[in-house]
Amino acid sequence: MATDKMVTLATYSYEKAIILKNILEQEGIKVVVENISRQQPLISSGVRLCVEEKDLPHALQLIDSTTSISQENDCKKKRNPVVLVPVDFSEYSSKACEVGFHYAKKRNFSVVILNSYIGHNYSGSLPLDFNRKDPSGIIERFKNKGKRAKEQMLEFKKTIENDIAESKLPNVPFKCEVLEGIPETAILEYAKNSEPELIVMGTRGKHKKEQDLIGSVTAEVLDSVKFPMFVIPEGIAITDTGQMKSIIFYCNLEQQDLLSLDVFIQHFDAANVTISLIHVINKREKFVTERMNAMYEYCNNQYPQTKFKYKLFDETDFLNNFELFLKQNEIEMVVIPNKKRNIFTRLFNPSIAHRILFHTDIPMLVVPIK
Repeated sequence: MATDKMVTLATYSYEKAIILKNILEQEGIKVVVENISRQQPLISSGVRLCVEEKDLPHALQLIDSTTSISQENDCKKKRNPVVLVPVDFSEYSSKACEVGFHYAKKRNFSVVILNSYIGHNYSGSLPLDFNRKDPSGIIERFKNKGKRAKEQMLEFKKTIENDIAESKLPNVPFKCEVLEGIPETAILEYAKNSEPELIVMGTRGKHKKEQDLIGSVTAEVLDSVKFPMFVIPEGIAITDTGQMKSIIFYCNLEQQDLLSLDVFIQHFDAANVTISLIHVINKREKFVTERMNAMYEYCNNQYPQTKFKYKLFDETDFLNNFELFLKQNEIEMVVIPNKKRNIFTRLFNPSIAHRILFHTDIPMLVVPIK
């Protein structure tokens, strides 16, 4: 019987490699430790940790979680899994709720509906009609904003309850939260504390987003979030993500692609789905075709229930060619591994996720990577 191909997981010091080897073997993963130096195997600056190819995504997840646990409190209380749905009470917020509830139902999760408003403590400027002789007026106005936000949330909650009663939405546990704060900051802070399995956010259509390029809350959250995030443009007739059959997965052609792809496979049913692996070629990159071929072969071996194909794009006129590819292949969702980026990088060298968000109308799953 042929054995599975062994692949290099990572390179570590000997001491750390042995610790990780024990952890992986406790999970039933076969591990081989190899010296990097073959000429002087006893004097090595590090060792390779090798696992069978089929175990690579699981091993990457275990190492990633082990590293996180070592940096945090080992006694951290385990939370119940939730889907976080930030809303502003618009129509596309209602669509995000619809998708979030269906997703939560399939996985026995609960839903948190979150709204935030900018109150007195978070306002960076005074209104144009501010009266210096009566500063209490501005404070009263901010109090009214908070009161109005809570009233709107109560109305929104009643609508959700009615939709559940009429079977328009699946019956899942949910709660509503209203916070004072800048929306993107409030969402990120709440996510940090609740650790959602998925964040679902609606966003404007392409032409409206172009008018709101800097201030988009969805874009700000997308660039900083540490949890998987599903973005749904308004006007998209999607309810159940399990019905999608044609998907794009953007590859950075790095090892983290394997972990991000596995996160997607776990969050969305990929059986009988066609996944197009794509990459935008940077002029400084080398061996792009060879690396993409290796990724393609790996995916075919690791996920036999899913059909894979791939496409390489040139940076020149990428967005137009990408939109054409979406139409020709009837793509229903884009999956993008995304790195956290600061404001200057976003302005002068926007990420693929950012460019797709603002220039196309396609549902997008963003998987954060380190």
